[in-house]
Amino acid sequence: MLTMTAEQARNKNIPTRIAQRWRVSRAAQVATFAFADVIIILASTVLAFFARFEGAIPIDFIRIIAPTALSASLLFPLLFLVFGLYGYIWRYVGVPALVRLGWVTATGVLVMLVMDLLLTAPPLGRPIPLGTLLIFGVMAFTGFLGVRVFGRLIAYVQSAQPIGDPRRVLVVGAGSAGSLLIRDIESNRELGLKIVGLVDDDPAKMRLSLGRSRVLGNVEDLARLVLENDVDALFVAMPGATPSALRRVLAACGRTGLPVKLVPFLASGRSSVGIWDLQDVRLEDLVERDPVEVDTEAVKRRIHGSRVLVTGAAGSIGSELCRQIAALEPTRLTMVEMDESRLYETFLEVREICGTAAWMSLTDIRSKQKLLSVFRRERPEIVIHAAAYKHVPLMEYEPAEAIKANVLGTMNVIQACEESGVEDLTLISTDKAVTPSTVMGATKRLAERLSIEAASRGMSTTIVRFGNVLGSRGSVVPLFEQAMRRGDSIRITHPDVTRYFMSISEAVQLVLEAGTLTRGVDVFVLEMGEPVRILDIAQTMIQMAGGGADVEFSGLRPAEKMHEVLVSAEEQLIPTESERVLRLSALPRQGPGFRDVEPLVRLALADSDGDSIRQELKRVLPEYSGETGGNV
Repeated sequence: MLTMTAEQARNKNIPTRIAQRWRVSRAAQVATFAFADVIIILASTVLAFFARFEGAIPIDFIRIIAPTALSASLLFPLLFLVFGLYGYIWRYVGVPALVRLGWVTATGVLVMLVMDLLLTAPPLGRPIPLGTLLIFGVMAFTGFLGVRVFGRLIAYVQSAQPIGDPRRVLVVGAGSAGSLLIRDIESNRELGLKIVGLVDDDPAKMRLSLGRSRVLGNVEDLARLVLENDVDALFVAMPGATPSALRRVLAACGRTGLPVKLVPFLASGRSSVGIWDLQDVRLEDLVERDPVEVDTEAVKRRIHGSRVLVTGAAGSIGSELCRQIAALEPTRLTMVEMDESRLYETFLEVREICGTAAWMSLTDIRSKQKLLSVFRRERPEIVIHAAAYKHVPLMEYEPAEAIKANVLGTMNVIQACEESGVEDLTLISTDKAVTPSTVMGATKRLAERLSIEAASRGMSTTIVRFGNVLGSRGSVVPLFEQAMRRGDSIRITHPDVTRYFMSISEAVQLVLEAGTLTRGVDVFVLEMGEPVRILDIAQTMIQMAGGGADVEFSGLRPAEKMHEVLVSAEEQLIPTESERVLRLSALPRQGPGFRDVEPLVRLALADSDGDSIRQELKRVLPEYSGETGGNV
């Protein structure tokens, strides 16, 4: 049996080591291409003279070959360097680079022609015949092109063999994004991916190819193609698709049970799309919501140049409010929050948008004196009150804390607004304030009533109700994602529970627009679309992650509603100028005011037991239907 000595092994690996060092050395690559260009120039010069004179070169012209070749050998590498042609990674070269190569070559030939004319001596004529220059230009360009395309060809051949055992990928979408994505994957063997084909609904693309990959069928064929081609993952490259078309494609992908990655909408229209643009499918991509159309000019007129204060500024809604407000160029944006870390993170992000207009205040809205001092210092004209405790089960355990934050906190904000001359107050409310069955819902209902009472004293007040937002802290989507990452079962209270959903960004856009529609005092309800079964969300998320998680039902929690409602039986909605913002036809009948809720607040401040607080809450707010028995 023949064996290889260590010395032989080292010698055998020398070419590999040299190739690896060449690939990482930019100077070595430039020197290699420049050397190849010089060889091409020398050969093209000799061949151009030879072709021009059909092999019989006159002696006078033989003497000019060497100076011509030397001059061209200096000129063309210099031009390539100046015009950045040595800066390309030629394994990824595209048509724009080749077009530039042609223009630079033509420029070099033009420079040689000008020098030829300047050096012309009347008795002898031009040193370099015009025909020779033209033949030289064609030959040189062909050589330059060949060297560079050769590098691309080598990379193409290498990429045909992925490293190791590759994951087999089917790409959905044979448009420009799909083409760019495939090119990136095929150019990077180290990714360990192999494109087995494409899927597209355009009949004109059927059986056509992008690179080495062919369009194998349409979306309806996905399940069959996955089985026939032993596919491991699906990449959806349709960033410009309409929401309805994308949902149909994602639904078909979900039925395969394979992991799905998506090129996001933000990548549409880009000249480069690659593997790093792919992201997990978000619930926003699956819930049937059409794009929001907002009167941005009206919103900007309200915010631009104003002093704005946002409470709960580091929460899911509050932080997005701050980001969108900052982009509208307020004179001052004050972010009020009690969570130190999240406040500072939000402040740094918002400061990048509106600079010194942004400011932060570490303030608990339950502290009346601190809140008043902030209002007196900042003198806001517009206040958006987003601070609240909103987690339903936790507030059932801690009713006193719900009263302190949602009732006392709102009272403090209203009083600070009145004492500081605030012109415009917006309260972020919730669908759970409608016929409230939970402590949290009851406290938000009281906050609505207190705000309406404040409007009777002359302050413009806007109340905006909406349901769940996608991806907010404590909502079901992040909880489901965490459970899947841990390998745990997803827990749902009941298989028929439904909830309304909208994205955080969409909710905030509509909240800001609602502020432009108010007529002194209004309760607005955001149009939330159709309710979605929580079980359907869980099953879709499991499918998109490639399966592997179970669903468990834990039973409805005390006071939990099976289905959410946005208005009570006695309330009616009427349209506004905005398609997605609806107005209550009449304000709720006058309910408890500041004096009525003071006994409830005193009980909460004394940290009384839950039964006492619930009993007082039911006295103050008769429509509250929650349990008055012990804690849940």
